[in-house]
Amino acid sequence: MNGNAGIGCHLTIQSRNDVVSTLAVAAVTHDSESCVSGLPGSPDNATTTYDSSTCKCQGAVEDLYAGVKSVAFPSDSKFIAAGLNDGTVNVWNSTTGEPIQTIKSKRQVRFELVAFSHNPDFVVTCSSQYKIEIWDLRTGKRLYTFGAWKEELCLAISPHSRLVASGSSYGTVKIWERTRTAEKRLRELQNHRYSVHSVVFSHDSRFIASGSSDGTVRIWDVETGECLETFNGHERRVNSVVFSHDSTMIASASADKTVKIWNVGTGMCQRALQGHRDGVNSVAISHDSGILVSGSSDKTIRIWDAKTGQCLRVLEGHSTKVSSVALSHDSTRVASGSDDGTIKIWNMSILLTMLPASGVDTPTSTSSDFS
Repeated sequence: MNGNAGIGCHLTIQSRNDVVSTLAVAAVTHDSESCVSGLPGSPDNATTTYDSSTCKCQGAVEDLYAGVKSVAFPSDSKFIAAGLNDGTVNVWNSTTGEPIQTIKSKRQVRFELVAFSHNPDFVVTCSSQYKIEIWDLRTGKRLYTFGAWKEELCLAISPHSRLVASGSSYGTVKIWERTRTAEKRLRELQNHRYSVHSVVFSHDSRFIASGSSDGTVRIWDVETGECLETFNGHERRVNSVVFSHDSTMIASASADKTVKIWNVGTGMCQRALQGHRDGVNSVAISHDSGILVSGSSDKTIRIWDAKTGQCLRVLEGHSTKVSSVALSHDSTRVASGSDDGTIKIWNMSILLTMLPASGVDTPTSTSSDFS
């Protein structure tokens, strides 16, 4: 753990033997006070909780001999859940490290994704066999399984916790309603021509945005399944999509090296943010829609003013591509995960007080400014 790794970076978590493919491997708590890490292939196979402001280790869950694949915090931050390579999800008290539950699949599979509902009674997993499973956190029982016949590449849970959506390599988006008694698949959305790599709910749970290898972003009505809008403009695969908190804006990150900001109401591209020297893998928007963060295969993280399109800061420190970025709810922390096997936590308040940044590329606006 290195508190001085990069400007404004006050926490680096290092894995010696493997990569960090998504920020499911590092989660910042909803109150931004803690960070949990799980390091695939790390020698001690431990899940560790850090204080994000002091970098002091709050506690570690050790002896996970199967290796940690992914971890997640529920919204109330009382628990840690980790998906292990032996096909289990383990749940601990995040303060004491006391084991609470072990959830096992009948088959020896890996859980690629682990996500809590806002109601911490449930955990949702996506396995290496491309199955989405809903589990009762209290009993450890699997309630039902979805998507066993198609390959799922991405997963999202609605803010009200009742809906699950997934995107597949077949170009489909599937939506289910989470119930206690039975599977209820609401919709299968099929307008994408190629695989879907990102799917996200709007904050009011009325809409879904999906990004695809066909270079498009599509907006869907959850209730009717209708494709409301198709955003064209990316020249290559769309790797990541995200709604602004008020659902009026969507940001999309693409392998074409750009981030585009779209007006949901008009369907117009408001800004094309250029400056990354390689594909952009992940994008996040602050709660007030003022800040946008992007992570790229050029090994950097960029912080942008979402209103003007100005690049405020370029963060360097990863030795290989940045695969995932996330913003804490209060926008005081940025987390970045990389194929170099590290997760870095950056202090936004320090970064933004160091402005203006020198040598930052000026992005291009492809359409009108925000009003």
